[in-house]
Formats: sequence, C-alpha cells, structure tokens
Amino acid sequence: MKYSGACSSLLPYQLPLLLVTYVIVTFVSNFQVRSRWMLVFPIYALAQSLVMPVVGAVHYFVLAREQKRLGRYQFRYRRGTPPGVLEQIGLERAARTLAARTS
Repeated sequence: MKYSGACSSLLPYQLPLLLVTYVIVTFVSNFQVRSRWMLVFPIYALAQSLVMPVVGAVHYFVLAREQKRLGRYQFRYRRGTPPGVLEQIGLERAARTLAARTS
C-alpha cells in the first residue's frame, strides 16, 4: 500500500480496523454482562449516529413548516391534569362514595 498523502485513501483500511477495535473495547469493558449482541453494537451505533441526525433535521423542518416559523418550536401540551385523568378521578370518587353509603 503506497501512501499518496490523501487521508481519504486510507479510509477503506481504517474503518474495519476501527470497528474491530470498538468491538474489542466494548466486549472487554462489559465482560461481566457479555452478550453476542455486543458484536453488533458498533455497527448499530454507527448507523444510528449517521441516520438519527438526518431524521431529527427532517422532523424539525416539518414542524417548522407546520408552525410557519423557524427557530425553537413549541410543544402542544396543556398545563394541568389531562381530561381523561380528571374523569378517572371522578369515577373513583363516585365509587368510593357509593361504597361508603352501602356499608
């Protein structure tokens, strides 16, 4: 292998070495809880670090387009107790009241 001075020409040789090193370090550092899935983890971590930022950026632009503004987006939630929980609390109170009256 002749070094041409370009770092990109070494990438096909360095990436598998990096993945093997990552597998060994992951396996040794987690030896007490070892599993065969630890062999797949470096590939999963690489895929996740490449895919998830793109998914997050696309989701951000979809939300920004829906709200018609860039910058920080607002979550749609209401403060306080959700209506379903209030209904459940009311039903539980009614059941306790009815149980107290019958006993």
